[in-house]
Amino acid sequence: MQQVSLRDYCQQASSLIQSGEPHKAIHITRHILRRYPRHVESYRVLAQALLASGDPQSAGMQFRRVLSADPEDVTSRIGLAETHLATGDPDKAIWHLQRAVDLSPGDSDLRARLGQLAEAHQGNGRPETSATTRAALGRVHARSGLHAKAAQEFRAVLEAQPDRTDVQTALAEVLWRTG
Repeated sequence: MQQVSLRDYCQQASSLIQSGEPHKAIHITRHILRRYPRHVESYRVLAQALLASGDPQSAGMQFRRVLSADPEDVTSRIGLAETHLATGDPDKAIWHLQRAVDLSPGDSDLRARLGQLAEAHQGNGRPETSATTRAALGRVHARSGLHAKAAQEFRAVLEAQPDRTDVQTALAEVLWRTG
């Protein structure tokens, strides 16, 4: 029997989603997860397959599971935004897209998508959808090696929003990198 790597198996499942066969992808990812119940990528692909198959509640549960292991997973934030749109909660969708932009501030397509969603559901959009947030600025500083400035931005965000696990994770990484 030929052995297939987990990466290849997940890529196969992702290809099935893209080709309109999410139920086959669900079967593959569940098979992987029976053997490797901590394989985070499989949960992400499973969530995408569930969303594509029309089950946003189950997809949301899997995206949240991924975020519990990796609070900085942009794909899961975008997926949660899509699940909230599918279930008729655009405010939560906007919130999750804003977190995705915070995680990937240089992604102009993602920023545009956020602006369009905010415009469609809230009129002129909210100021934070067009401005760079402090969390995004902290990530820009961190990626530029300006760890002290990044830590300052992350601490300011956590002072106002102490439950932001993505920012807690980013601050911990910056502090770790600075020793």
